Amino acid sequence: MKIDFTGCDYEAKTYDYADGVTLKIRSFPATEASVRFRDGAQEISGRDMFRQFDHCLTGWSGVVGADDKPLPCTSEVKRQVFDFRNANDNFGALVDFVAVTVAKLGRAEEDTEKNL
Repeated sequence: MKIDFTGCDYEAKTYDYADGVTLKIRSFPATEASVRFRDGAQEISGRDMFRQFDHCLTGWSGVVGADDKPLPCTSEVKRQVFDFRNANDNFGALVDFVAVTVAKLGRAEEDTEKNL
């Protein structure tokens, strides 16, 4: 059996998001995942979903606050975006983009492992 970790890393990559906004996103280690199965469905608590969002979104550019000044990509700011994602379409779209990108990264790593 040959094991090749080429392409499997925890480094964030930059993704174009929208209108001059870029996001730095990295994969989420499976060893950190907290998933529970109930009646055949996956259950992830809001706390664990935020922990994944906070870990995976490592930076951004082109994101400004109400005062048009650059908004820092801190855990506190990300928590507000995450907590109010259902009340603001921009927040929800950002959270969804990160989740979909992380899922794609996870599938790419699984495909790499299967091809070993």
